[in-house]
Amino acid sequence: MILDDQLPEPGEAEAIYMTVMLQGDHKCELAFPADDLPLMGDLLRQLLAEPGEGENASKLFKLPIDGGRTAMYVPRSSVVGIMTDPPLPLEEILHGQQQPPPLVIESQYVLVDNFLTVKEYQQLLDWVLANQSDLQSPMKLSNTVSSPQWQTTFINRVQAVIPFVLSHLDISSFPLGEITASLLPNPIPNDKGQRTNNIVITFVYYLYREPKSFTGGELRIYDSQVVNNQCVVADSYQVVEPRGNRAVFFFSSYDSMMQPIGSPEQNLISTCFVINGGIEMDS
Repeated sequence: MILDDQLPEPGEAEAIYMTVMLQGDHKCELAFPADDLPLMGDLLRQLLAEPGEGENASKLFKLPIDGGRTAMYVPRSSVVGIMTDPPLPLEEILHGQQQPPPLVIESQYVLVDNFLTVKEYQQLLDWVLANQSDLQSPMKLSNTVSSPQWQTTFINRVQAVIPFVLSHLDISSFPLGEITASLLPNPIPNDKGQRTNNIVITFVYYLYREPKSFTGGELRIYDSQVVNNQCVVADSYQVVEPRGNRAVFFFSSYDSMMQPIGSPEQNLISTCFVINGGIEMDS
């Protein structure tokens, strides 16, 4: 059976010509727009099914005739072959069109080099090296009368650069809460993103004795991607290289990971120290 009235006129949109071969040496010739593939997928799945498999074997195919104004119904089990002109991509038809890659949103961060003055940085480094035997675990910084001067200086400096950081991250100012910070010897921070507290901005600060004699320390700040209308962690990331007296600020919702730090001399003097902290929103 040849359905000539379905063949497109010259100048019409590109069409796919299909010959459906049926049991009993019958055949049906169709034509439909190239971007209308659901029927083709249904026919191909029927051919791939085992005899009598599933409930589809007893259902009918609806073959559109005369531009869909009429239709012919045939049992699914009667379809024995299909021929198309031009050939079609079977995987795309059977499994649906390939989904576009997810939208990747690059992580934003702000670098502040020469975070402290040369004198302040040297005072901090001298204190760390002089007290290295006591720095076997993270030490929380505080800004009190009894705190070492370098701790007060550091936290005050963080507070001073907040407007600059927020401006470059393109977010509005917010009521500031506590600024938390900890000095980490030979750190391997692996932050999965702090989404359950008041921390809005995370920062990492590097300090080490020159010349640099360690490896690693690169900070990976992972990008985000939109999947099923949800924002999740992407495989891609931004890399921040370790540099003495450098601070990097980024959203605390980002996942981040620092590459392990290695030193051939296996001592704290030759390694890299990190101050890791967060800027909270006042609740």
